[in-house]
Amino acid sequence: MKGHIRQRAEGSWTLYLPVGKYPNGRTKYDTRTIHGKRKDAERELARWITEVESGGYVDETKMTVAQYLESWLLRVKPNVAGKTFERYAEIVHSHLIPALGRYNLQRLTPLQVQDYYAQASERGRKDGKGGLAPQTVVHHHRVLREALNDAVQLGVLGRNPADRVKPPKVDRKEQRVLNKAEIEAVLKSAEGTVFYVPVVLAVTTGMRRGEILALRWEDVDFDAKVVHVRRSLEETKAGVSFKEPKTSKSRRAVNVPDMVLEVLAKHRDEQAEHRKLLGKDYWDEGLICARPDGKPIVPKYISSNFYVVLERAGLPRIPFHNLRHTHATALFRQGAHPKVVQERLGHSTIVTTMDVYSHVLPSMQEQAARMIGDFLAPSEGHAN
Repeated sequence: MKGHIRQRAEGSWTLYLPVGKYPNGRTKYDTRTIHGKRKDAERELARWITEVESGGYVDETKMTVAQYLESWLLRVKPNVAGKTFERYAEIVHSHLIPALGRYNLQRLTPLQVQDYYAQASERGRKDGKGGLAPQTVVHHHRVLREALNDAVQLGVLGRNPADRVKPPKVDRKEQRVLNKAEIEAVLKSAEGTVFYVPVVLAVTTGMRRGEILALRWEDVDFDAKVVHVRRSLEETKAGVSFKEPKTSKSRRAVNVPDMVLEVLAKHRDEQAEHRKLLGKDYWDEGLICARPDGKPIVPKYISSNFYVVLERAGLPRIPFHNLRHTHATALFRQGAHPKVVQERLGHSTIVTTMDVYSHVLPSMQEQAARMIGDFLAPSEGHAN
């Protein structure tokens, strides 16, 4: 089977694939529009031909939302992290396909999508006990919108019906963060346990859990007082694996105070002694935070058992991730520039940083007012 490509405009290509004959004998073509370079169009044409020849082709005019979402999952899988793909697949198979899968893709309307969001909010839980949380429905909206954007990009849809739908409004809750005394209590409680170094790093660098658990000794520059974030650890159904950081901004260098370097140096010495005791039974990957045998710590172990550290410290339960919020909030309250906070956290844009920590802004406004007041206050020599 052969198809051909025709350029429509700069960066826009139409793919033509023969799919049968008209009654008058003329060849019937199916078409798709691709945006990008010619090699992108050639790649998509080759994939399309393979799909038809293998029997997996479905006439686009008859394709259902379910058929499209299944094909989208296959395309997106190589381009996202394993855990992200598992979340996509769960949302598609457990929610989107049961609710919208029967509809013809090209006839899917904003009203049908909006009705699904309303139904999910009212009775969307799989156990039948009520609706899904607004944030969960927003996640469904993001996945559906991304999938349908891909259909627009491929020329299967003229426009994305999800673009014209409003997901539920999510009220951002202020995250519980620790004050100085509480941080000291948590550090004291964690000392001597596997949680100590992760807690120290989370509080002093704002790194994500997976970034902390993926750190190797080669990532620490003791002379420059810098810790480099180069990878992250994630757990999927296939097991624990290392992956690229969340975004390009997530790959970063974070300056650390002397107390962190002291903690790391002591921990390195203790780990070296333990490695000697285990000998060849030690799984040496150079990980800073590791199990006694050197193997990676499963991320969910930290999250699931962190409450023990908090209870010993006499504090209420908060997620381990809130230590990252504690770090950022402390920096803002100390007058750190938002750009610096963004770079330490590895946010893709400063807009994300300011959106997440907007609750800190009122106190920063008060601080700014005092600062300008002090600056404009008359000096002693010019006092009336």
